[in-house]
Amino acid sequence: MKWAKTAVVTQVNGQREQAALTAAIRTQLKASGQLDKVDTTISVLQPVWLDSKSRHQRENYRAGMMMEQWDNEKKAMHRYQIDKVIDNSNTLRLISETGQVRAEKINKLDSSWSLFAQKQIAVAVGEQLKAVGREMKGKIKAHEALKVTAISKTGVTVESQGKNFTLDRSRALKLSPDYVESLGASVSDKNQILAAISARDLNAATLNQLARSGDKATLYTAMPLDRAEKRLISHPHYRLASEQVKTQAGTDNLDKAISQNRENLLSPVQQSVALGLSRAQTQGIDFSALTLISASLGWSPNVTVNQIKAEIEQQKKQGDLININSISDTGRLVPRVTYEREKSIIRTIAQGKNAVTPLMASIPPQYLEGLTDGQKAATCMILKSSDQFLAIQGFAGTGKTTQFKAVMAAMGSLPDNQRPQVMGLAPTHRAVHEMQGAGICSQTLASFLSEARQQALAGETPDYHNTVFIIDESSMMGNRDMAELYQQISRGHGRAISSGDSAQLQAIEPGQPFKLMQQRSAIDIAIMKDIVRQTPALKPAIYSMIEGNTRDALNRIETVTPDRIPRQPQAWTPTASVMEFKKEQVKQTNTVSQQKNRDAPTDIISAISQDYSGRTVDAKNNTLIVAHLNEDRCAINAQIHHQLQAAGELGNTESLLSILEPVRTLHNELRRAANFSPHIDKIALMNSQYYTVTGVDDKAGIVTLRDSEGKAQLISNFENSTQAIALYKPREIRVSTGDKLRFTRSDNDRGYVANSLWQVSKIDSNGSITLTHGEHNKRLDPKQAIEDRHIDLAYAVTSYGAQGASSRYVITLEGTEGSRKNRATREGGYVTLSRAKEHVQVYTDDREKWLRALEHQKKYPTAHDLLHGANDKAAQIAEQLIASATPMQNTALGRKLLQTCGLGSGESMAKFIAPGRKYPTPHIALPVWDSNGKRAGVYLDEIRLQQEGSKIELNHQP
Repeated sequence: MKWAKTAVVTQVNGQREQAALTAAIRTQLKASGQLDKVDTTISVLQPVWLDSKSRHQRENYRAGMMMEQWDNEKKAMHRYQIDKVIDNSNTLRLISETGQVRAEKINKLDSSWSLFAQKQIAVAVGEQLKAVGREMKGKIKAHEALKVTAISKTGVTVESQGKNFTLDRSRALKLSPDYVESLGASVSDKNQILAAISARDLNAATLNQLARSGDKATLYTAMPLDRAEKRLISHPHYRLASEQVKTQAGTDNLDKAISQNRENLLSPVQQSVALGLSRAQTQGIDFSALTLISASLGWSPNVTVNQIKAEIEQQKKQGDLININSISDTGRLVPRVTYEREKSIIRTIAQGKNAVTPLMASIPPQYLEGLTDGQKAATCMILKSSDQFLAIQGFAGTGKTTQFKAVMAAMGSLPDNQRPQVMGLAPTHRAVHEMQGAGICSQTLASFLSEARQQALAGETPDYHNTVFIIDESSMMGNRDMAELYQQISRGHGRAISSGDSAQLQAIEPGQPFKLMQQRSAIDIAIMKDIVRQTPALKPAIYSMIEGNTRDALNRIETVTPDRIPRQPQAWTPTASVMEFKKEQVKQTNTVSQQKNRDAPTDIISAISQDYSGRTVDAKNNTLIVAHLNEDRCAINAQIHHQLQAAGELGNTESLLSILEPVRTLHNELRRAANFSPHIDKIALMNSQYYTVTGVDDKAGIVTLRDSEGKAQLISNFENSTQAIALYKPREIRVSTGDKLRFTRSDNDRGYVANSLWQVSKIDSNGSITLTHGEHNKRLDPKQAIEDRHIDLAYAVTSYGAQGASSRYVITLEGTEGSRKNRATREGGYVTLSRAKEHVQVYTDDREKWLRALEHQKKYPTAHDLLHGANDKAAQIAEQLIASATPMQNTALGRKLLQTCGLGSGESMAKFIAPGRKYPTPHIALPVWDSNGKRAGVYLDEIRLQQEGSKIELNHQP
């Protein structure tokens, strides 16, 4: 292509991306008349590059592929097709172009053999092609640029360097479209580069690749402009590998650094125990030695039980595993790494005290107008504090988003040179959307930490001097992420405000750092407890949930009846705001006469779908459905689609789509081959490539994945900790125009944002669909593009997806049947019931069992709670002691002591403890605080009478 007398080169990485871009370019060339509109299909060969090792691996060969052998003596090339790959003899059955059959041992193949994949491409007159191998007995050389000038039934005529050649169409040709290449593939100092770059490739290394391909580059990316610019601005100097090794080891001697890093590598036994820790902590941060032994087995086939036991004992001796003294008889353990992460969080907060200049000395009153006391306190703390790290404990519905807006408005009044950049971070996409709605540029915590790690590997030093991080839903962060984030912000001299609610859903990963920092760190905390979300009628129910009184909350919810929901004529209406549908027998808390309501639902899923479907369009658009289990969520979505379709509210055309449902796995779970066994035939996403899990060899610790072309990929995740793998379960859904869909995975390259809501506006006959959100449209082709299958119906969400959301109406499924019992928690119930502004409709499979489950909740302590339990208990006893003591000024002896000390008879913090069984003599008690300003106990001193009671003094009086 030519542009202003300069060659224009388009570049993108990835075979699928290159094919899609090639198709788009061909469409535009046809529209402009540069390419003939009539296509002809020809067979072509694409080289499969093999080295001396991969040439002898059977999984690289498949039936239908082509092979060529160069006869050096006769100077001739012979072509064969692979007819069959014989596994038991490791042999290829080949058929020549003349029909002759021969067998070749795979381990005997040498460099005279070449392998090709056969495919078909469309070409037209005017097509730009590239030779990927020798053709016409060497007249056309590899990498030579060609242009199609004519096409006949028997041949394709191409032009190269002023010469025409006619290639035989009866055999596959070594040709490829020449419109798109990989990033940095060509070398030139004059080309104009048009590059489509993914978020993964948008880094300094890619810029260097592009620089060698031309003197000017235009980049296209689906990333937000501000984040893309931030990536491009930073272009670090590169460090040699040897320098990185020495830095890692902390020594300037390379040999010593290599030796030290080698010693730091974990042995298979140590690595098994390290991976076992992740599994052992799924139910809490502490565990028994027996649990850890069981969790550490199976990661490596060569590690025995005795080796695991010995390693655990060794780690206990070294202090890497800490015995919990208070319950040492049960053998409970806490990993030191967990304790150290908690200490790191506390230490980083302490180091950030008085470390920055306040953003504002005073706040103009207009920015505080209309705020609750809690919102004002939080806003003032953020703007006027000199600390790097602050926290906001905001209960559900207390207006955290409103408070964020007030902070943003106040900072917007600062001069440009003083106004900080505000970056929002959150563990969920829902919370990211909420912050973006408040005008805060936001991204997920995972993406921020991933970018930070890449910058660190590239030698970049973070600079957050003028950045304020607002971290929402902090209660959903684990110890590892919180410690890493706080250290990153501290190194960059930034500020962070952690906002959340410790009573809501906690992190899936181990640890409760948000609770930890509130109870044990020096962080300043603003508490927001004035609920503004709910109506006056519903607000008392949420206060009851905050207090842990679930029975009272449910009773108050029932006072707000379901007849206030706008419904369509003849629609079924629940008789109460809490409805019970037991599995063994259809039973409702308030029995509905079948004569009065013949269409009453008979099961809990039908009840929810009928309730939703019978509401008016406006009411449906303002209703959030929450189900704790994915199984329930999918069933509700399917029934709602069916009922809306039957009611004529959706389009007549219905399409069956294959989608990919995320499979939740714990951290490091897929480092064990055996853990892939339940996921055979599921889809694995690794390094942006999709594979099918086809086999697991437990003994060897090997998992077999196959790509879309059947090529095998063998992985040993125990040996490789750098490859992140996500699993997906293929599932089919029915959709029609008008259906609500959401993306289930973010894809920066395609502009897909997880949990963003869209509506199906068009369904094409070829299976592609068009989604609409406001003025934005996206066209997806799930049947052809696997990347477009990360979608699902969006009528119901899980409780984790609902946290951070707000809606006028809420329908929630609560219960204890089957797996629902594991999700029946006080935190989950608090989240679902507190999402509604005006009305909550609760459906349960057993009201009483669900309430009992919420009343008996397991506590999840921090490592500090477990290891400092004795001190905490002593501090509690001290609090009880001082609470029951008498003020000094209320006793004669106390007043006398105050006078003796020159304090008069006024009020004092000291309390008088009268003689008793434990303290036979009178004492004074003074409260004690630790270095973080937290109450830590009480100071006691004996009161002594001297000179027959005429003089009073303290035992330790100075």
